[in-house]
Amino acid sequence: MTTEARGPFSGLRRRIDQATIRTEGSPPPTQPALSQPPATVGGGHGIVAGAKRQIPDVNAQPAHGRPLSQKDAERLMWAEMLAASRELVESSTVLTAALGRTGAYNGVIEVALWQIPATGDIYLMREFSTVIGMVRVTNHHAADPLIIQAGMPMGPTGPTSGIGVQRCAAGATVAMPIGTRQVTVWGTAATLFSFQAFTGLQGFGGNL
Repeated sequence: MTTEARGPFSGLRRRIDQATIRTEGSPPPTQPALSQPPATVGGGHGIVAGAKRQIPDVNAQPAHGRPLSQKDAERLMWAEMLAASRELVESSTVLTAALGRTGAYNGVIEVALWQIPATGDIYLMREFSTVIGMVRVTNHHAADPLIIQAGMPMGPTGPTSGIGVQRCAAGATVAMPIGTRQVTVWGTAATLFSFQAFTGLQGFGGNL
């Protein structure tokens, strides 16, 4: 085959004879595997490396590990049971610590029947290690009211009005939201009252 090439000079011709060698009966040229790209590629800048992308072989068989022996399977089972037991112990410890720290179970802090002191202070204060969400007080006095105050007493006498203050008439029940760890009940000396304290708001109906 003859190829004619023209250079920058006018009238200059160069003929390049290329001989094609054919060998009858020879096997066809080897082609790269379809599953992988060729290792090298010929180009205008010589031989360059082929693509690095690896094409997965769909005919490849997955590798399987050896099956566990009975002894190894038992060891694995006991290890998993031990891990589960440890997790249960940890969660139980956290719950127990929370109960011990707050003294509350199922949202209930305290349920009691208290009495205003017969002598000395004319109030009864209750203090807890957790914040009170709500109290419910029933006044068992026949005539005199109770004053419920959120927090500690601020002086020798109870408040008559203000924020965090509620009045509970004789024979009445008051449910009062509170956001402190202390609650003070003021009243006539020796007055009995039913008292409930909770960590959150509660729905009530009827008397204690």
